[in-house]
Amino acid sequence: MISFIVSAIATFIAYGILSRRKKQNPPEKRLGKSDLFKRVLIIFSLICGSTTVVNNIINTYLAGTMDSAVFFPVLNGCSLYTTIIVSVVIFKERLTKRQWFGLIVGFAAIMLLALS
Repeated sequence: MISFIVSAIATFIAYGILSRRKKQNPPEKRLGKSDLFKRVLIIFSLICGSTTVVNNIINTYLAGTMDSAVFFPVLNGCSLYTTIIVSVVIFKERLTKRQWFGLIVGFAAIMLLALS
């Protein structure tokens, strides 16, 4: 949590420095799309940061309470499968039959670990 706080402070300092530079050389007035983009970017960053903090708090708690032989394969397997789903659905990547077989066997292994 300390690293997230330090990162947030560093980001706000950099944002303050960059916003001062822009004020010294003001660009031409635009339609306001950049202001909307900045607000959306800030909101999106806050959502991503807070969900990451919650995720790390939950993982820290579970690492202390669950058996590590179960917790770490499930944790790493979930992030791996999330990445694969995103790459197939959003980025339209194609997997070979061998890769699909490996994913199915790996998923079965993770499920057997989680159920034990």
